[in-house]
Amino acid sequence: MDEYARDKEAFRAILEALRITPPLPASATDRLVADAPILPYGENATIFGPDDTHHFSYAVVRGRVRLETVDHAGHPLVVQMERQGRLFGVEWLPGARQREMRAVADAGENRIALITQETVAKVFSDLSLAHRLGIMSYAWRALSSLVVRKAEARGLALRDRVVLALRGMAQDFGEPTPNGVRLALRLTAEDIGALVGAESASVRHVLMKLAAAGVVSRDNGHLVLRSVLPADGTEMPPGGPYRGVAAPWARGRLCELLARCDSLGLSHVAKQVIGREATLWAVPAGELLVPADTKDGVAFIVSGSAWMEGRGSLGRAFTIQLVPHSRFVRLPTGHASDGTRLWSRAHSDVIVGLLTLEQMREVIDAMRVEGALRLLHVTCRDLSRHLCNSTTAPTRTVPCRLLHAFLFLAHDFGKSVGDGIAIKTSLTLADLARLVDAQHPAVARAFRELRDAGWVDRVAPQRYVLKRIPRREPAARRRCPICSPDPGA
Repeated sequence: MDEYARDKEAFRAILEALRITPPLPASATDRLVADAPILPYGENATIFGPDDTHHFSYAVVRGRVRLETVDHAGHPLVVQMERQGRLFGVEWLPGARQREMRAVADAGENRIALITQETVAKVFSDLSLAHRLGIMSYAWRALSSLVVRKAEARGLALRDRVVLALRGMAQDFGEPTPNGVRLALRLTAEDIGALVGAESASVRHVLMKLAAAGVVSRDNGHLVLRSVLPADGTEMPPGGPYRGVAAPWARGRLCELLARCDSLGLSHVAKQVIGREATLWAVPAGELLVPADTKDGVAFIVSGSAWMEGRGSLGRAFTIQLVPHSRFVRLPTGHASDGTRLWSRAHSDVIVGLLTLEQMREVIDAMRVEGALRLLHVTCRDLSRHLCNSTTAPTRTVPCRLLHAFLFLAHDFGKSVGDGIAIKTSLTLADLARLVDAQHPAVARAFRELRDAGWVDRVAPQRYVLKRIPRREPAARRRCPICSPDPGA
């Protein structure tokens, strides 16, 4: 067997080992193996950049891959290290929006399988409903787990960010030993600094303190993490049980929303299924948005807004985003989902729609293949932008984080007005502090700084207008106008 044939068989083994429920049928695996070319990439070669959107996904057959974004000064930050056997880079709509990430080969010799749009469309068209939903769930679960890991780092001191990064690396590259978990790749202080957004000298100082405290040690050049790793599993949210009440009177409101909701690619028949089958609940501000029973399913906002919250491996609860109407706040992840620590809580009074897993299959059945893949794309891209935002947050000042929060709010809740983009939801300074993971006084000072510089304005006690949008720069030249203004601008 030649080297290329061995790589093909390794790719087959990767597909067969994916934790998709139900597993991919043999015919789908055969098609993917036959159609996906496996290409060599040398160390530091770019696999895809922000402008490359022509492949659906990639798999690491041999080697490692760094997924990178850029910080406020245009310097690369590592979002994730993808090991052999991992899939990455889900993309379905070329040109819809520039990627936030770049994929770079990290090992000396790498083999990457390229899964094209055409191949995925063929495979999807032959799959059962259960298999289609299983693939979508797998992608959502993997991304949401990574979002939780990165969002947890916002607001943490450097020591805790380093511990968090090492725990994440141990989950992906760990080898159990009598002394702890040994990382199966050599990490320098520069590597860790790229993961946490810090100078290598500062990381070395932290590693020395962690070694003195018995948290880490070295084994023949490899780091060993000695602290106990948290078990993966669904974390129950704090704050008591779900407290919504049935709201059948909101059926008309749901149908109105579906009539003007085209961004998700739902077919007319799929909208009819949702409008007819979804169970509607009214949930007061501050209460949890979770299904009234324990069945896995889907929850989405019909009206109002909700906080997407999580709890990470250090046990700390935090906010990831504020979710507008028409967006999902709960996705089907399967009864044995691992690493998902997400829940939602009503920000304002909310109407939430619930679909069981069986009803969601009916929705997918009513959609063309392109529509189902568009739904996967839109949701993954939304998670990806929060993933990149969370990765860069520790490197930014509070005014910079607040400006980025306003940009997200303008995208999700914005309406163009004469002097800018009005954010159509009520937000206190405490809400803004929650979004950027900073203390209330620091956020109040940051808001005054942004207001005085002409970026935002307050038009009512809890209403804001974004008055300026930073110009979009290529990734290589991207700089934050607050943290790192471009002298040539």
